Amino acid sequence: MKSLSKLHHKSLLVAVAALAGASAPQATAELADGMIAYWPLDIINGERTPELVNGYDMTLVNLTADDLVDGQQGKAMSFDAS
Repeated sequence: MKSLSKLHHKSLLVAVAALAGASAPQATAELADGMIAYWPLDIINGERTPELVNGYDMTLVNLTADDLVDGQQGKAMSFDAS
């Protein structure tokens, strides 16, 4: 399993948020074409959040299930800027 730092989590959140903005089915299919990794950041299993394309689950550092909050659709991770 691969591990990412908290800074990478923030960068990843921006990338995931941008991908989540594609709501049309055709756009979603195009995004999945050639996608290397996708972490929805809405589930925490122990100390990991699942990656849905290749199974490279992200090991969480300084994040727990307590950091899951209600999002616009389902759950989302909340990041503390400190």
